[in-house]
Amino acid sequence: MLKATPGYTPKCLGTHIVGRTGETWLMLQYVGRYVRVSDISRWLESRLAKAMAQGARSIAQFHTAQESRVSSGGLPFLIRYDADYFRGWPRRTAEFAKPLAERFPWLMELCERCDDWLTLLLAAPQTVIHGEFYTKHMLMRHKRIYFVDWESAAIAAGEIDLATMTEGKGWPAEIVRLCEREYQLARWPQGAPANFERTLEAARMYLHFRWLGERPEWTVREKTLWRYDHLHRAGQRLGLI
Repeated sequence: MLKATPGYTPKCLGTHIVGRTGETWLMLQYVGRYVRVSDISRWLESRLAKAMAQGARSIAQFHTAQESRVSSGGLPFLIRYDADYFRGWPRRTAEFAKPLAERFPWLMELCERCDDWLTLLLAAPQTVIHGEFYTKHMLMRHKRIYFVDWESAAIAAGEIDLATMTEGKGWPAEIVRLCEREYQLARWPQGAPANFERTLEAARMYLHFRWLGERPEWTVREKTLWRYDHLHRAGQRLGLI
């Protein structure tokens, strides 16, 4: 998958088969003396902004390169995010969040209206996405960005990776807008699709359901509760609640 995309393929240094278990180890190029973008202090806003902008451009270029392969029916080994996949997360969230029903009375209605936002993600140009494009998976070395941990790669709307970059609390609004702008310019130089903003909002909504619907204990733990506030705002912006 990455071989056809220049700059994304690490050198293969060799393989090793463990005689006792038969497991195969793949030895790949090591990126040394790097810094994870997630470790760049938000107080160093200028440096962080440059790294994030570069990451947004790079993943947009990757999405562009992979889009034609997906549309031609290539990469059948990848998971495709279809309607059933998306519906599963709010369904599980609704089940796991029952203890919070009084605290978030709007949640059940939003879970039931998942088809109103998943259609935006299904209608968007489908490409290969990283799947967990968080800044902890972005390495910077000598002003170059490397992406690691591709095990969640899938076929879906590229807006999901863009939304993932700045998901969470405390991101400066200027950096969020910068990433969105750089992504659009790199992927669609002639202008982004008319539904881009709503699709990006749907991607944010998916991410919240994705993690709230992962495990029952995650749905109700205190450090996860910020997601409900963000989810509520996303639902309001899409006119769902």
